[in-house]
Amino acid sequence: MKNPFDYTSANWVKYSQYEWKKAIDGTLYLTPTEKAEPWSYDPLQNAETLVLDAPDIALLCFHKKPDTEIQSAILRFARKYGLLGIMTALPTTARFVEYEKVYFLKNQFITEEAMDTTDYVSLFFPFTKLDFSKRGVESVWNISDRKMIALAMTYQTSPQAQAMSFMRNYAERYD
Repeated sequence: MKNPFDYTSANWVKYSQYEWKKAIDGTLYLTPTEKAEPWSYDPLQNAETLVLDAPDIALLCFHKKPDTEIQSAILRFARKYGLLGIMTALPTTARFVEYEKVYFLKNQFITEEAMDTTDYVSLFFPFTKLDFSKRGVESVWNISDRKMIALAMTYQTSPQAQAMSFMRNYAERYD
């Protein structure tokens, strides 16, 4: 059977270093370190290892391993592949920034069908507030860091939320 990834490509961003940080409310997040260097890469070049590494973490959770062991595995995964981009995966569309609200499919974990877009985005920027504002469907996003500007410009044809999830101050919750 031919490898289904032979003729595909994707662009993603990973950072040189990640760290676990606790927010003021005690919630634990994984985020790039302040001095971490970003680089764009194609995760599908190593699709086989990515597909094998992810279930290993799930097995640690399934077997109720200690949080420290699970967090170490997640940290190794992030160093290899970057963060997952959960911010764009949960809504019904990755282009949710273009809407007044973010819409979700209800399930056992998500009970609310909609949330204010600004409130939703802020969930993924718990340490440094993203300079992002919305008025209806119009949005303004200001970036001052030169490397982050370069990343935003690199991904300007992607959904805006995807580019946001590649920013240094983006974070994903442990729980």
